[in-house]
Amino acid sequence: MDVSNKEILKPKIIGIGTKETEKLFQTIKNDHTANAAIQCLTELLERQEKQIQELKQELSQAKQKITKLESKINPPKKKSGRKPKAYYLNGGLVDDDELIRLIDGEFITISKLEKDVGAKKNVLRRRYERAKKRQN
Repeated sequence: MDVSNKEILKPKIIGIGTKETEKLFQTIKNDHTANAAIQCLTELLERQEKQIQELKQELSQAKQKITKLESKINPPKKKSGRKPKAYYLNGGLVDDDELIRLIDGEFITISKLEKDVGAKKNVLRRRYERAKKRQN
């Protein structure tokens, strides 16, 4: 047997290229001659190689689409400034929503609230203004 010959042997079974995969498997199992089994295996390998090449091509196209889409997406901007300090009034956290509710509902004034929670001058006023701006 000459192993140095690297040509692909074409199957000699008539119509092997049009046979279904399952019929090829049946032929391999039923035919005990090495020639038919080798030819069917060769055909199966060629089909699988073709499928692998198609899938690789689809994968490369999908990767190209992903890179195009990623380039269109703007990266999220980092927030500048300090982290807002947490203030508590009567054991409850005064977040932006609570701050707007207290001041708009006229339950308390900003200056009185700043004194009660221990915030510095105009800290809660500025936070209230920014929260109102975001709300609108």
